[in-house]
Amino acid sequence: MTPVPCGSVGLKVSRVATGEADAYVHLGRGPKLWDGCAPEAIARAAGAEVTDARGQLLRYDTPELPLAEGIVVASAPMAARLLAALATADA
Repeated sequence: MTPVPCGSVGLKVSRVATGEADAYVHLGRGPKLWDGCAPEAIARAAGAEVTDARGQLLRYDTPELPLAEGIVVASAPMAARLLAALATADA
């Protein structure tokens, strides 16, 4: 995969939802909850998986604003490969 700069989280996730990109991965605390909420709904409606970098569902019932564990958006098979690679790199 080659990174393609294209703007906001919403734009990047919409590229995954429309099939223009294979995945969107952001590690760390950059994006905020509001950056993930609507894009997650769009991505899930398109059939993509949306988790944090540990493979956990994003939580919106928290006082924390940053997506502290990042965000991963991809098709189910691609998400599984990405999360496995992230787990291996983290070990």
